[in-house]
Amino acid sequence: MRYITLFFVLFLLISCDQKNKISVDTIITGATIYTVNNSFEKASAMAIDEGKIIAIGTNGEISKQYESKNTIDAKGKFIYPGLIDAHCHFYSYGLSLQESDLRGTKSMNEIISRLKAFQKDKNPTFIVGNGWDQNDWKVKKYPTKADLDVAFPDIPVVLNRIDGHAIIVNSKALKLAGITKDTKADGGQIEIANGEPTGILVDNPMELVFKIIPKPTRKTQIAALLDAEKVMFDYGLTTVNDAGLDPDIIHLMDSLQKAKVMKLNVYAMITANQKNIDLYLKKGIYKTDNLNVRSFKMYGDGALGSRGACTMSLS
Repeated sequence: MRYITLFFVLFLLISCDQKNKISVDTIITGATIYTVNNSFEKASAMAIDEGKIIAIGTNGEISKQYESKNTIDAKGKFIYPGLIDAHCHFYSYGLSLQESDLRGTKSMNEIISRLKAFQKDKNPTFIVGNGWDQNDWKVKKYPTKADLDVAFPDIPVVLNRIDGHAIIVNSKALKLAGITKDTKADGGQIEIANGEPTGILVDNPMELVFKIIPKPTRKTQIAALLDAEKVMFDYGLTTVNDAGLDPDIIHLMDSLQKAKVMKLNVYAMITANQKNIDLYLKKGIYKTDNLNVRSFKMYGDGALGSRGACTMSLS
């Protein structure tokens, strides 16, 4: 009888313990979790519910308080807080994923080869590429439109330098943009050689070319945001500060986040033109769980790599 009573008491204790446990979506155990609290303590387990971490602790602490049908043994793998990119061009990067990737090219010939492959694959009516850097080439001089004119005489080509402060374009693009040796280049440069534009534009004059590039469709814009988001998540980024966005893209981000299609957190800096300034000074700060709109991106100078920055010699 004494053993029966003891068994019954143990049964009640176990039943009460299980009944008092909180049910969550996921429990992770056996991990190396960096809490980044004031003491930079490490933990081994966490409980997750509805996409949020609700508790961390030792394996015993978490298993005592929580239960889940989905328990993952991390086998010692590392877990860090989500990383934040403090200054990037998230949407522009997403658009670049829809265009020809020129990063890592070592010469103009290699650029032409990539553009030819892109043209064959996508059959565009207007070629846009991104990421070239003449500093990676054996001859570290700016390219000219000559090679582009030979390879693409009938289709406009616009290639953005890696820092976004210079472009190289072919004659077709120059003609469509109305750029000649007499075009004014306030706040930048239209490079001239032998009495005609070489195809290199730095900073403000680039806008003359950007105006003729066909605007991306809504489908392309959504693909750009979601493709870029996937890359961010792959690198452990959960929040990005996008420096320079127009209202329509901010609204699109907001709608995708609210529809649970886009999950990345975005701190959005508004491109500081007069129209946008007037609009958002009237609207004020806009903030949701995933989107924070409260600042403008101002432009004060160029960049060193594209040779558009204002520098001073102290010698």
